[in-house]
Amino acid sequence: MGYELERDVAPGEVVFIDLKGNIFSRVLEKRQHRPCMFEWVYFASPESVIDQVPVYGARIGLGKQLAKIIKKQLKEKNIEADLVVPVPETSRIAAIALAEELGIPYREVLIKNRYIKRTFILDSQEKRQKAVNLKLSPVRSEIEGKRLILVDDSIVRGTTSKKIIDLVRQAGASKVYFVSTCPPIKHPCYYGIDFPNNRELIANGRDITEIEKELGADAVIYQDLEGLKSAIMESALKQGTNMRPCMACLDGEYPSDISAGARFANTRQADRVKTQNK
Repeated sequence: MGYELERDVAPGEVVFIDLKGNIFSRVLEKRQHRPCMFEWVYFASPESVIDQVPVYGARIGLGKQLAKIIKKQLKEKNIEADLVVPVPETSRIAAIALAEELGIPYREVLIKNRYIKRTFILDSQEKRQKAVNLKLSPVRSEIEGKRLILVDDSIVRGTTSKKIIDLVRQAGASKVYFVSTCPPIKHPCYYGIDFPNNRELIANGRDITEIEKELGADAVIYQDLEGLKSAIMESALKQGTNMRPCMACLDGEYPSDISAGARFANTRQADRVKTQNK
């Protein structure tokens, strides 16, 4: 819109601009900055720069870090793949970097309906399932007989992942290896992302074999915590930014008291059960 970037608003800072254009600001409270790692993994637009860390660059880093893990898995499990396929759209950047690192052709063979909402945000399993059914169309001519590495930004409940795996199998894929640029999400989020109930999370209480069986994949490969930190923090360290992304949904280390959020989640879950039983 023609504006020039002045600076970011600091954590705990209040900025006031009066009618004459005078700017007043004050940091009311100082704590270590803990922005949500999901911004770089999934939520933010690729051209965004958050806390001096470019989202595009972070997602390239996620793909490169994931490639290190996949190379090892391919060798250990004697896995071979024909194509790297992104799950539209937020995984595309990481999938390109991953394909380059692995030396495997990159193909976009899942065509997205642009009018469908982000499915993991929808508030019921039935709504998520219906949305997924309408969301993607596979290109059968490119998929049939191929061994695919499907790349997604994350696996939350597993609803979308399972349906996508079913879609490409129905389109003739001979093997499906599902990989996530985000480590396993095992803990609830109480800070605004809508998965406050750990029982809904596919990685909670399951090992990798159980997750593979639940999703119907020939293999499931996750990013690790160190790879995620490296992808996000590399640019931050270059800029001298003193921030550490919140990864509570991955490691259970919440940066603030969560008791009120936990009570709310329990109340909401009880309300859902009442509604379902009516």
